[in-house]
Amino acid sequence: MVFHEASSVLRSLLTTNNHGDEGGGEGSGGNDDPETDLIGLGHDTYDADDVFPQRPWLVVATWGAAALFATGFFLFQKSLLPPRLMRLAGRVYFWPTLPFTYLKLFPDLWNPIDEVVIMGGAPVGVLGHPEALYRQGVRGVVNLCEEYRGPVDQYRNLGMEQLRLPTVDHFEPPLADIEAAVRFIHTHAKLGNRVYVHCKAGHGRSAAVVLCWLIDQNRQEDIFSLHNKLMGIRRVRKYLFNQPNILSFYHSRRKQQDIKSMSPIAEESTTDGRAVFELN
Repeated sequence: MVFHEASSVLRSLLTTNNHGDEGGGEGSGGNDDPETDLIGLGHDTYDADDVFPQRPWLVVATWGAAALFATGFFLFQKSLLPPRLMRLAGRVYFWPTLPFTYLKLFPDLWNPIDEVVIMGGAPVGVLGHPEALYRQGVRGVVNLCEEYRGPVDQYRNLGMEQLRLPTVDHFEPPLADIEAAVRFIHTHAKLGNRVYVHCKAGHGRSAAVVLCWLIDQNRQEDIFSLHNKLMGIRRVRKYLFNQPNILSFYHSRRKQQDIKSMSPIAEESTTDGRAVFELN
């Protein structure tokens, strides 16, 4: 509609003869051919419709693509897509939505959790994130993103080690990957290094690993208090502690702690010479 009206106005302006005098003489600027002398662009002749091309199909296609993009993102955020499409959507939407993720996280792209672990969003090489993390003592990185491999070239140049455990966004990391991540953190902790644990935004997949790290390091504390501690440092999912793999990790560590706390307190000899231990 706007283009059509503008085209009509331009056409009327360009085709109006300057008849200041009734005869329209040579000096009057009159022109009997409205198709010539348009804008003075050489020998070619231009029509107003060339200046404001009317392409309704382009408008429809643009709005359709925008609506499809927005609908897909909504379904992705609500985890309403099949697993294969969730994986594809995570890759498609990663870069277009990353600036908005950073805006939501501002000013804290990452937060120190304890003396070893730092947790946050996906680091980007061109923004200098690897160097900033390196200056904070980070030498190991746990990357939970399936959709993003991370700035591996910068890591290599800085001598940083990355453990990538690809997990589709909005899904829980497998128990085996959680165990691998905790072992990786342990290894670097023994070397006096810090470890950066991240997914895209730093409140779902990476938070699952960090909560399990806290469980591993504080086996006497219940999972609820550790979850609250984590929430007090950084915004994470409210019901993170209810995820099945986290609960499995928690119960396995509590079981190990219970076994460790049981020690022999008495030994008696039996008639056949075998020892009997009483466990408290």
